[in-house]
Amino acid sequence: MTLSLANLQSRFADALNYQAKGEECNIHSDHFAADQRMQIYRNNYIISLSEVLQATYPQVLALVGEECFMQIARHHVLNNPLQQGDVTHYGANFTNSIEQFEQVIQQAPYLLDVAALEWQLDTSNQSSNISSVAELNVLPLENLSQIDADQQPFVQLKLQNNLHVLASDYAVFSLWHGIKNNQLDNLDLSKAEQGVVYVDEAHQAHITPLNPLSFKLLEHCLAPHTLGTLPAELLPHLTDLVNHQLVIGFELATTENIE
Repeated sequence: MTLSLANLQSRFADALNYQAKGEECNIHSDHFAADQRMQIYRNNYIISLSEVLQATYPQVLALVGEECFMQIARHHVLNNPLQQGDVTHYGANFTNSIEQFEQVIQQAPYLLDVAALEWQLDTSNQSSNISSVAELNVLPLENLSQIDADQQPFVQLKLQNNLHVLASDYAVFSLWHGIKNNQLDNLDLSKAEQGVVYVDEAHQAHITPLNPLSFKLLEHCLAPHTLGTLPAELLPHLTDLVNHQLVIGFELATTENIE
């Protein structure tokens, strides 16, 4: 039976994931059986997507080693088939695949948060809406002094675009920098850390830990809250957010946008 191109492509995709045999894809047998030929395509498919995962999760690779990583990657590829030709965003939910390897998690319980951090970094880097302050149409922070006192409660701080937050029971921010700089001495992984991950308009990556109160203030700003609705005890930590260049400007909120 002759298959339509669409059906043939669909069946070939199924065969790559061991859901169809080579004979079902119009692959002919000679010295090698059709499914043996199909296995060559499968191997190349798995290796190619595993290399994509290695590029996205280099620190996970460094922590578990190549052999272990390739086992996890193979599991992920076979259970998360590529849905489109573009592999730019391939690798979502890799943490779900890591979770299936209980012995790995027992040995490195922080691994899931490291993977989450790396996916946030990749997502921010790949985002198409990285914009400058001017493009975001926000007022620069130095203009705050020009805002009348009765308007200040309506000031809404604007944060870096494509910013992601992460709170972990482990020192994953210190671990990330330690691996990157090859400085892992005296690292206490049992120390909880929280912070932000983003790529700025110059495509520079920022993996920044914050103290708990600064992190809490950041979460309120993301809500978003205005200065008038922010908890007073958190306001002293605004300087920390500014010093880390997490606040890029402000705007005056309308009454409809105030929480």
